Amino acid sequence: MNTLFKTVTSLHGPALRAANDAGTNLQKADRIFVNDLVFEANIGVYEDEKKHSQKLTASVEVLVSTSAQDYQGDDIKDVMSYEDIVDAVKQVKEEGHIHLLEHFAEQVAALCLENPKALQVTIQLTKENIFGCGEQAGVSITRTKSIR
Repeated sequence: MNTLFKTVTSLHGPALRAANDAGTNLQKADRIFVNDLVFEANIGVYEDEKKHSQKLTASVEVLVSTSAQDYQGDDIKDVMSYEDIVDAVKQVKEEGHIHLLEHFAEQVAALCLENPKALQVTIQLTKENIFGCGEQAGVSITRTKSIR
């Protein structure tokens, strides 16, 4: 999966333009991530899916702008934290039943991009064993902050 994240989240196109337009020094951009966050959520379009929660796994990576001053104070308030990512997933999960993984991922992405330091977010969200064969099926999205 790390190869997937490196491929999907490499800074290009709109992300590169947005970062350049914002005057972001990409040599001072970091990636924070949470991999394989497992949780139960009420999700699905079929009636049998609406009767019980389902096991989901999320991996989220955020490209953040940073400066040397962010780390000198050694203070969590100066950076975007992986706790912010987990909180975004929990917030969407607690909003009630969602039909599509794509919508769930979009909501998490929007919350992550609200952080002023966030430039881009990639989310991989999977359901487990939905066809009864032990497989994973899901969606991966990448969203870039629109900077005007």
